[in-house]
Amino acid sequence: MKFKISNEDLDRLTCCPVCSSQNVARVSSVFCNDVCILGTSYCSECTLVFRQIKPSEKWLFDSWRERFEAQKTSNLEYVNEEIEADRLSRYGAVAKIIRDRFGVSSVIDVGCGTGLGLKAWTQLGFDIQGLEPDVSRAQIGISRESAPILTETLDSFVASCKTFGLVTSIHSLEHMSNPMAAMLGLVKLMAPNGMLYVEVPEHRYFAQNWNDALYLGHLCNFSEHNLVVLARACGLTPEIRLECSSEKEDGPYLGMLFKHGHCLNSSLPKKQLTFEEVVASYQAGVINRAEKVSFEKSAGLIFSIPEINDLSLLYKPSTTVHDTVTKNSDTRIAIFDNDREGIVVRPADLNESDLHSSIRKNDKLRQVNTSVVLEQYNA
Repeated sequence: MKFKISNEDLDRLTCCPVCSSQNVARVSSVFCNDVCILGTSYCSECTLVFRQIKPSEKWLFDSWRERFEAQKTSNLEYVNEEIEADRLSRYGAVAKIIRDRFGVSSVIDVGCGTGLGLKAWTQLGFDIQGLEPDVSRAQIGISRESAPILTETLDSFVASCKTFGLVTSIHSLEHMSNPMAAMLGLVKLMAPNGMLYVEVPEHRYFAQNWNDALYLGHLCNFSEHNLVVLARACGLTPEIRLECSSEKEDGPYLGMLFKHGHCLNSSLPKKQLTFEEVVASYQAGVINRAEKVSFEKSAGLIFSIPEINDLSLLYKPSTTVHDTVTKNSDTRIAIFDNDREGIVVRPADLNESDLHSSIRKNDKLRQVNTSVVLEQYNA
C-alpha cells in the first residue's frame, strides 16, 4: 500500500535529540515528489546519527492504523517466522543472564513488537508485561499466544504510575521520535531498586551502506558513547554491557543494563565515529558511473524514491518479508543520476542482483557464537 505525506506531516529538529548540541551536519536527504521526507544528520558532540527531518508521530500512528485496517480487510498477517524465532532466542539469552545474575521477577518490555518474544521471559519464571503502540504488530502476539500486551503509548502507560523490577527496551529506543523523553519515561517505570535494559543496533555494524539513509524504522543510530550520555542525563549509571547476536549480519548488538544513580567520576566510552566515516558508509553500494557522487553541504547525499509504500524501508519494490534488513533491501538499487545530480532508488533487475554482494558484510568473518557475551562495565 502507498502512504501519502506532505510538508505538514514532518517534524524538523534544530539540535541533537540526545545532547541538545546544535553542532550537527547533514549526511543525507531523501525526497519523494519533491518533498524532503527524511533527513539524516550527525552530531559532532556525541556522534549520534539521527533523523533531523522525519515524519511526525501523528503521521506514523495514522499510517500504522491505516496499515492495520488494510491487513484486516485483506486477511494478511505480515510476520516472518525466522525473525520471530530469532527474537525468541535473543530474549531468552538476555533473560537468563539477568535472572541468574540479578534475580528480578517483574518485567515490562516496552516496544515489544509482535510480543512473540515475551514467551522467553515467562518460560524462565518472569512476570512479564508487553507494551506496544502499533496495534497491527501487537495483535499478532495477542491472537497467536494470548500475549500480555497493552496497545498504548509509553507516555500514556507511565501515567498509570506502575513500576517494575526490570524495564526493557529491546530494539525499540532507536524507533522512538524523542529518545530523551522516551528514556525518561522508561526511568519512571523502574522500581526504586529496579533496572533498565536497553538493546539497540550499533551504528558501526548496522549502517554499512546507503540503505540506512532510507531506513525510516530507525530514527536514531546509537553507539556506546551516546547511549551512556543519554542514560546519564536521565539519572542512570551503567551496570553491565552485553554484546548480543554477534553472528548476525547486522550485529553484534549493543546491550546495556542501567540502574539508578550517577557515576560522576567515571569516564565516558570513547567516541568511535566521525562525520566523514558516516558519509562514506552512506555512499557505499551506490552505483556511480560518474565516479563522483554529488554532496551538498546543506542536504548531504540526495536520494529520491518514487513513493512511500513501507513504514520501515520507506520504499520497497517487493512485498516479501525476509529475515534481515539487508535481504529486504535487495530488491532495490541506488544509482547516481548525473542529470538530476542525485541518487535514484528504483527496483533492481534480476541481472543486477549480484551488485548487492559488494555491500553485504562477509558473514563468515562474523560467526563468533549465538550467545550473549557478558562483560563487567568499566567506563
